[in-house]
This record gives sequence, structure tokens and C-alpha cells, in this order.
Amino acid sequence: MEDEDFTIDNEGQIDLRYRGWKEVNAMTFTFANKLAVLDLSFNQLQTLPDEIGTLMMLKTLNCACNILESIPSAIGRLTRLKWLKLNGNRLKMLPDEISDCRRLSVLCLSENQIDRLPESLSCCTSLTDLHVENNMLTCLPLGLANIKDTLLVINVKNNPMLLTIPAEMHDNAKVIMWIVCFLLEQKTLVDTIQLSSSGMSSLSNLNKVIIEERRKQIHDLEEEAKILNEERESTRFFLRFRELSRKGKAKLNEFRSFAMTMISRESKIAIQVMPEEEE
Repeated sequence: MEDEDFTIDNEGQIDLRYRGWKEVNAMTFTFANKLAVLDLSFNQLQTLPDEIGTLMMLKTLNCACNILESIPSAIGRLTRLKWLKLNGNRLKMLPDEISDCRRLSVLCLSENQIDRLPESLSCCTSLTDLHVENNMLTCLPLGLANIKDTLLVINVKNNPMLLTIPAEMHDNAKVIMWIVCFLLEQKTLVDTIQLSSSGMSSLSNLNKVIIEERRKQIHDLEEEAKILNEERESTRFFLRFRELSRKGKAKLNEFRSFAMTMISRESKIAIQVMPEEEE
């Protein structure tokens, strides 16, 4: 690297512009405990190292006019950061961890290739200025409606695919926020309707299951009824047979008693007659 010798001034600032750097000099991070303003603009930086998250005292980070294609999630560790300038790079998106920069007030993302902003950006409740001109935005995060009272400046000019905002209003913060709030309300309404429909569909499916179970129970009961009817007929036959048998036994006993009486009488007669025959 060229011009590696640099120092921090009394206000905690380091100016590292026009160094031709392709990566951040490691010496930069030795000032982590007092570095408040870091200017790395107009270099050839392709990436920012994760060590950027060690600069806990940093309030302003200027990485404009480099060739950055991404920002590390470690950016979320810069909880004191107020100004973040990333314009003039090759960024396509921001990490969700940007939401942890709760003190961030100015965010410059112009002249990149960004097609969407993270919904988590709405967690930056101190954000007052948002510049996203000359990008490839197709929509704005509806969560911005949550910070409509603090977000005073929005510029989304020259984003030809951003059709939800009239082109002539791309730098009108009030109109943009009104549209974002309106779209959020519509989305909430649609989500509510879909949830209700889903609930009704689930209820309908549940009813189908219950109906099918009831049909099976009815079928099982019908089968049990057939078996009981068969058993009942068998029982009736048994009871009738037992009754007939009882009556038959009674008749048989009467006949047997009669027969015994008759046999007894015939025997007496035979006894009286037999001796005469032998003589």
C-alpha cells in the first residue's frame, strides 16, 4: 500500500482519501478506542473487513466512490454511527444488521446497483435523511412508515423501476411517505383477509375431517346394530326353544306318569293271570 503512515487528529478524525487502497490498512483499527470520523472515500476498496465492527466509537464513516460490492454484517456493531456514506459504489443491497445502527441519521446510497432496501431499515429510528438516487429500486420497504415522523428527506430519483412512486415525486418526502403508509395499510388489510380466508379454509378442512370421522362412526354403529339384531334373533329362538322344551318336558313327564300308571296296572293284571297259564 502507498502512504501507509497516517495519524489521527485531536478530533478523532482520520482522512484516508485518494490513497489508491484496494483494502483497508490494518493500522486503521489500532485507533478503535478514539476514532470518531473515518474517511476512506475515493479509493479502490472492493470490500470492508469485519474489523470495521471494532470501531465502536465511530460516528461518521465515508466510503464513497470506491468499488464496494457488499457491506459486512459487522456494520451493525457501530452503534454510535450517525453518518454513513456509501454512494458511488457497486452495492446491490445492505445487510439486515444495519437495523442495529439505531443512532444513524444520514444514509447516502446514491449511484449504486441497489434493487431493494432491507425492511430492517425501519429500526433506524433516528434516520432523518435517506438518499438512494440512481439505483435499481423496484420498491421501498413499507416499514419506513414506522419512522415517518423522523424521516424528513428522501430522494429516490432516477430509479426507473420504482413504479409505486410517481417519477416527479421521487424527491418529495411527504408524498413518498404518504404512499408508503397507504401501501402498508393495504398490505395489512390484504394480510388480514388472507389470514381470515386461511382460517376459514382450515376450519373447513377440520369440518371435513370431523364429518368423515362421524360417517365412519355411523358405519361402525350400523355394523354393530346388525350384529345385535342377529344376536337378538338367536336369543329369541333360544328363548322360544327353551319355552317349548320346558312345555315338552312337562308333557313328557305327564305322559311318563300316565305310562307308569298304565304299566303298573297291566303288571298287576299280568301277575294275576300268569299262574293259571302255567297250570
